[in-house]
Amino acid sequence: MHRVLVVDDVEDNVFWLQTLLETEGYEVATASSGWAALDLVESLHPNLVLLDILLADMIGYAVTERIRQNPNLSETRIVLITASSVLERDEAVEAGADAFMRRPLDPDQVLAIVKDLCNQTAER
Repeated sequence: MHRVLVVDDVEDNVFWLQTLLETEGYEVATASSGWAALDLVESLHPNLVLLDILLADMIGYAVTERIRQNPNLSETRIVLITASSVLERDEAVEAGADAFMRRPLDPDQVLAIVKDLCNQTAER
């Protein structure tokens, strides 16, 4: 079973993603801050992190960069998510993200990206 960590400080966003993914059989853990996410990534080693860019305590780019600096987490895939029209895909990729999604999220697109990235980690 693939493990996904959902990181967002908006409870409704977390609930929506968690429900969507659990319905499809994914094991889902959640965090509401960047620091909590970093702790959970280290302890859970999820296949994938769905990470909001604009968190209250830390920007998602910084969380991504910290995950990428840890050689034990090199297999972890990261998708950065934002509702902002200003933040760009190039910044997400530069920070080390594997994918980028803009809100409002399309459930089919979310599931396709999650499936693809989780399968990549299973193949390695």
